[in-house]
Amino acid sequence: EEWNVLAQGAGHTCAVHSDRSLWCWGSGHSGQLGLGDDDERTSPEQVGAEQWESVSAGGFYSCAIHDDRTLWCWGGGSENEPRQISGDQWSALSVGAEQSCAIDTDQALWCWESGTDDLERVGDGSWASVSAGADHVCAIDSDQSLWCWGDGEDGKLGLGNTNDFDEPQQVGSDQWRFVSSGLNHTCAIRDDESLWCWGENTAGQLGIGDNDTRISPIRVGTDNDWSSVSSSFQHTLALKNDGTGWAWGSSGNGHLGDGTAAVLEPTLVP
Repeated sequence: EEWNVLAQGAGHTCAVHSDRSLWCWGSGHSGQLGLGDDDERTSPEQVGAEQWESVSAGGFYSCAIHDDRTLWCWGGGSENEPRQISGDQWSALSVGAEQSCAIDTDQALWCWESGTDDLERVGDGSWASVSAGADHVCAIDSDQSLWCWGDGEDGKLGLGNTNDFDEPQQVGSDQWRFVSSGLNHTCAIRDDESLWCWGENTAGQLGIGDNDTRISPIRVGTDNDWSSVSSSFQHTLALKNDGTGWAWGSSGNGHLGDGTAAVLEPTLVP
Protein backbone atom coordinates (compact mmCIF):
# COMPACT_ATOMS: atom_id res chain seq x y z
CA GLU A 1 0.00 0.00 0.00
CA GLU A 2 1.15 3.54 -0.77
CA TRP A 3 -0.07 6.53 1.21
CA ASN A 4 0.19 10.24 0.47
CA VAL A 5 -0.87 11.83 3.79
CA LEU A 6 -0.95 10.47 7.36
CA ALA A 7 -2.62 12.22 10.32
CA GLN A 8 -2.84 11.09 13.94
CA GLY A 9 -5.19 12.28 16.67
CA ALA A 10 -5.36 11.36 20.35
CA GLY A 11 -6.42 7.77 19.66
CA HIS A 12 -7.21 7.55 15.96
CA THR A 13 -5.45 7.79 12.62
CA CYS A 14 -6.60 8.90 9.16
CA ALA A 15 -4.71 8.67 5.89
CA VAL A 16 -5.12 9.54 2.22
CA HIS A 17 -4.16 6.67 -0.07
CA SER A 18 -2.20 7.20 -3.27
CA ASP A 19 -5.49 6.74 -5.17
CA ARG A 20 -6.83 9.67 -3.08
CA SER A 21 -9.29 7.57 -1.10
CA LEU A 22 -9.59 8.41 2.62
CA TRP A 23 -9.24 5.82 5.40
CA CYS A 24 -9.52 6.06 9.21
CA TRP A 25 -9.03 3.65 12.11
CA GLY A 26 -8.65 3.53 15.89
CA SER A 27 -10.95 4.96 18.57
CA GLY A 28 -14.30 6.23 17.30
CA HIS A 29 -16.12 7.19 20.49
CA SER A 30 -16.59 10.81 19.38
CA GLY A 31 -17.30 10.04 15.74
CA GLN A 32 -13.73 10.98 14.77
CA LEU A 33 -13.46 8.16 12.22
CA GLY A 34 -16.25 9.60 10.04
CA LEU A 35 -17.80 6.19 9.47
CA GLY A 36 -21.33 6.97 10.68
CA ASP A 37 -21.03 5.43 14.13
CA ASP A 38 -19.01 5.63 17.35
CA ASP A 39 -17.36 2.23 17.08
CA GLU A 40 -13.65 1.42 17.18
CA ARG A 41 -11.85 0.10 14.09
CA THR A 42 -8.70 -1.99 14.43
CA SER A 43 -7.83 -1.72 10.74
CA PRO A 44 -8.25 1.02 8.12
CA GLU A 45 -11.79 1.54 6.78
CA GLN A 46 -12.68 3.80 3.88
CA VAL A 47 -14.50 7.06 4.59
CA GLY A 48 -17.03 7.61 1.80
CA ALA A 49 -16.21 7.16 -1.87
CA GLU A 50 -14.89 10.65 -2.70
CA GLN A 51 -11.35 11.65 -3.57
CA TRP A 52 -9.36 13.73 -1.12
CA GLU A 53 -6.32 15.98 -1.19
CA SER A 54 -5.32 16.06 2.49
CA VAL A 55 -6.42 15.16 6.03
CA SER A 56 -5.60 16.34 9.55
CA ALA A 57 -6.52 14.84 12.93
CA GLY A 58 -6.22 16.22 16.45
CA GLY A 59 -7.77 15.19 19.75
CA PHE A 60 -11.08 13.53 18.85
CA TYR A 61 -11.72 15.51 15.67
CA SER A 62 -10.80 15.16 11.99
CA CYS A 63 -10.96 17.36 8.89
CA ALA A 64 -10.06 16.82 5.26
CA ILE A 65 -9.93 18.77 2.03
CA HIS A 66 -11.85 17.25 -0.89
CA ASP A 67 -10.37 17.25 -4.37
CA ASP A 68 -12.73 20.13 -5.27
CA ARG A 69 -11.10 22.16 -2.45
CA THR A 70 -14.13 22.00 -0.15
CA LEU A 71 -13.48 21.42 3.56
CA TRP A 72 -15.17 18.64 5.55
CA CYS A 73 -14.97 17.81 9.28
CA TRP A 74 -16.31 15.18 11.68
CA GLY A 75 -15.96 14.02 15.28
CA GLY A 76 -15.69 16.08 18.43
CA GLY A 77 -18.95 14.52 19.63
CA SER A 78 -20.93 16.51 17.05
CA GLU A 79 -20.90 14.53 13.80
CA ASN A 80 -19.86 10.96 12.98
CA GLU A 81 -19.82 11.53 9.23
CA PRO A 82 -18.02 14.18 7.15
CA ARG A 83 -19.94 17.46 7.07
CA GLN A 84 -18.97 20.37 4.84
CA ILE A 85 -17.61 23.47 6.54
CA SER A 86 -18.75 26.76 5.05
CA GLY A 87 -16.31 29.21 3.54
CA ASP A 88 -14.17 29.66 0.46
CA GLN A 89 -12.09 27.02 -1.20
CA TRP A 90 -9.26 25.68 0.93
CA SER A 91 -5.60 24.87 0.41
CA ALA A 92 -4.26 23.77 3.84
CA LEU A 93 -5.52 22.80 7.29
CA SER A 94 -4.40 21.75 10.74
CA VAL A 95 -6.56 20.17 13.46
CA GLY A 96 -5.57 20.74 17.09
CA ALA A 97 -6.99 19.44 20.35
CA GLU A 98 -9.22 22.46 21.04
CA GLN A 99 -9.29 24.38 17.78
CA SER A 100 -8.70 23.86 14.09
CA CYS A 101 -7.36 26.21 11.43
CA ALA A 102 -7.37 26.31 7.65
CA ILE A 103 -6.00 28.51 4.90
CA ASP A 104 -8.20 29.30 1.91
CA THR A 105 -7.04 29.71 -1.67
CA ASP A 106 -6.82 33.49 -1.13
CA GLN A 107 -4.24 32.79 1.62
CA ALA A 108 -6.58 34.01 4.37
CA LEU A 109 -6.34 32.10 7.67
CA TRP A 110 -9.44 30.96 9.56
CA CYS A 111 -9.73 29.16 12.91
CA TRP A 112 -12.64 27.64 14.80
CA GLU A 113 -13.37 25.62 17.91
CA SER A 114 -13.22 21.95 16.99
CA GLY A 115 -16.72 20.55 16.54
CA THR A 116 -18.32 23.89 15.59
CA ASP A 117 -18.86 25.96 12.44
CA ASP A 118 -17.88 29.31 13.97
CA LEU A 119 -15.00 30.27 11.68
CA GLU A 120 -13.12 33.45 12.54
CA ARG A 121 -10.54 35.11 10.35
CA VAL A 122 -7.11 35.49 11.92
CA GLY A 123 -5.07 38.58 11.10
CA ASP A 124 -4.74 40.21 7.69
CA GLY A 125 -1.70 38.31 6.41
CA SER A 126 -1.21 36.11 3.39
CA TRP A 127 -0.53 32.77 5.06
CA ALA A 128 1.51 29.86 3.72
CA SER A 129 1.10 27.21 6.45
CA VAL A 130 -0.44 26.67 9.88
CA SER A 131 -0.03 24.25 12.79
CA ALA A 132 -2.60 23.97 15.60
CA GLY A 133 -1.40 22.48 18.89
CA ALA A 134 -3.34 21.62 22.01
CA ASP A 135 -4.25 25.21 22.85
CA HIS A 136 -1.91 27.34 20.76
CA VAL A 137 -1.37 27.96 17.06
CA CYS A 138 1.65 28.93 14.98
CA ALA A 139 1.61 29.93 11.32
CA ILE A 140 4.07 31.05 8.66
CA ASP A 141 3.21 34.05 6.50
CA SER A 142 4.01 34.16 2.79
CA ASP A 143 7.02 36.37 3.62
CA GLN A 144 8.33 33.47 5.79
CA SER A 145 7.78 35.33 9.07
CA LEU A 146 6.59 33.13 11.97
CA TRP A 147 3.63 34.04 14.18
CA CYS A 148 2.19 32.30 17.26
CA TRP A 149 -0.81 32.92 19.53
CA GLY A 150 -3.02 31.27 22.16
CA ASP A 151 -1.99 29.84 25.53
CA GLY A 152 1.54 30.93 26.40
CA GLU A 153 2.19 28.40 29.20
CA ASP A 154 5.84 27.31 29.41
CA GLY A 155 6.77 29.84 26.76
CA LYS A 156 5.49 27.65 23.92
CA LEU A 157 4.70 30.74 21.83
CA GLY A 158 8.43 31.54 21.69
CA LEU A 159 7.93 35.21 22.59
CA GLY A 160 10.27 35.39 25.58
CA ASN A 161 7.42 35.25 28.11
CA THR A 162 4.56 33.02 29.26
CA ASN A 163 1.71 35.40 28.43
CA ASP A 164 -1.43 34.45 26.49
CA PHE A 165 -2.22 36.25 23.24
CA ASP A 166 -5.48 36.29 21.29
CA GLU A 167 -3.87 37.69 18.14
CA PRO A 168 -0.80 36.50 16.18
CA GLN A 169 2.55 37.68 17.58
CA GLN A 170 5.72 37.55 15.50
CA VAL A 171 8.44 35.19 16.72
CA GLY A 172 11.73 37.00 16.18
CA SER A 173 12.62 38.44 12.79
CA ASP A 174 13.99 35.33 11.09
CA GLN A 175 12.63 33.53 8.05
CA TRP A 176 11.03 30.12 8.55
CA ARG A 177 9.88 27.32 6.29
CA PHE A 178 8.21 24.79 8.63
CA VAL A 179 6.54 24.83 12.08
CA SER A 180 4.84 22.25 14.30
CA SER A 181 2.86 23.04 17.48
CA GLY A 182 2.71 20.29 20.12
CA LEU A 183 1.11 20.07 23.56
CA ASN A 184 3.31 22.54 25.42
CA HIS A 185 6.24 22.96 23.06
CA THR A 186 6.87 24.09 19.50
CA CYS A 187 9.57 23.30 16.95
CA ALA A 188 10.31 25.00 13.64
CA ILE A 189 12.81 24.94 10.79
CA ARG A 190 14.41 28.16 9.59
CA ASP A 191 15.10 29.02 5.98
CA ASP A 192 18.71 27.81 6.40
CA GLU A 193 17.32 24.36 7.42
CA SER A 194 18.43 24.73 11.04
CA LEU A 195 16.05 23.34 13.69
CA TRP A 196 14.78 25.34 16.68
CA CYS A 197 12.48 24.41 19.58
CA TRP A 198 10.94 26.16 22.60
CA GLY A 199 8.48 25.63 25.44
CA GLU A 200 8.15 22.84 28.01
CA ASN A 201 11.17 20.55 28.26
CA THR A 202 10.48 18.31 31.26
CA ALA A 203 10.99 15.17 29.17
CA GLY A 204 13.72 16.53 26.94
CA GLN A 205 11.29 17.19 24.09
CA LEU A 206 13.26 20.25 22.97
CA GLY A 207 16.25 18.06 22.09
CA ILE A 208 18.85 20.43 23.54
CA GLY A 209 20.54 18.10 26.04
CA ASP A 210 18.78 19.18 29.24
CA ASN A 211 15.32 19.45 30.85
CA ASP A 212 15.11 23.22 31.21
CA THR A 213 12.12 25.03 29.74
CA ARG A 214 12.87 27.70 27.13
CA ILE A 215 10.60 30.67 26.45
CA SER A 216 12.42 31.69 23.25
CA PRO A 217 13.61 29.59 20.29
CA ILE A 218 16.81 27.65 20.96
CA ARG A 219 18.73 25.79 18.30
CA VAL A 220 18.75 21.98 18.27
CA GLY A 221 22.31 20.87 17.51
CA THR A 222 24.30 22.47 14.71
CA ASP A 223 23.04 20.66 11.60
CA ASN A 224 21.56 22.53 8.64
CA ASP A 225 19.79 19.68 6.88
CA TRP A 226 16.36 19.36 8.51
CA SER A 227 13.34 18.98 6.23
CA SER A 228 10.35 18.55 8.59
CA VAL A 229 9.49 18.22 12.28
CA SER A 230 6.51 17.02 14.32
CA SER A 231 5.97 18.19 17.92
CA SER A 232 3.69 15.91 19.94
CA PHE A 233 2.86 15.32 23.63
CA GLN A 234 6.28 15.10 25.29
CA HIS A 235 8.33 13.94 22.34
CA THR A 236 9.43 15.23 18.94
CA LEU A 237 10.16 13.56 15.61
CA ALA A 238 12.01 15.04 12.66
CA LEU A 239 13.29 14.17 9.21
CA LYS A 240 16.52 15.18 7.53
CA ASN A 241 17.08 15.77 3.84
CA ASP A 242 18.62 12.31 3.45
CA GLY A 243 15.36 10.72 4.61
CA THR A 244 16.63 9.60 8.03
CA GLY A 245 14.27 9.91 11.00
CA TRP A 246 15.26 11.35 14.37
CA ALA A 247 13.45 11.32 17.71
CA TRP A 248 13.86 12.74 21.21
CA GLY A 249 11.94 13.30 24.44
CA SER A 250 9.73 10.86 26.34
CA SER A 251 9.35 7.29 25.09
CA GLY A 252 7.12 5.91 27.84
CA ASN A 253 4.96 4.15 25.23
CA GLY A 254 7.69 3.52 22.69
CA HIS A 255 7.05 6.82 20.90
CA LEU A 256 10.66 7.24 19.83
CA GLY A 257 10.96 3.93 18.05
CA ASP A 258 14.54 3.36 19.21
CA GLY A 259 13.96 1.17 22.28
CA THR A 260 14.91 3.82 24.82
CA ALA A 261 12.88 5.35 27.67
CA ALA A 262 13.85 8.96 27.00
CA VAL A 263 16.55 10.91 25.20
CA LEU A 264 17.54 14.57 25.52
CA GLU A 265 19.03 15.02 22.04
CA PRO A 266 18.05 13.89 18.53
CA THR A 267 18.62 10.14 18.17
CA LEU A 268 18.55 8.21 14.90
CA VAL A 269 15.50 5.96 14.52
CA PRO A 270 16.81 2.63 13.15
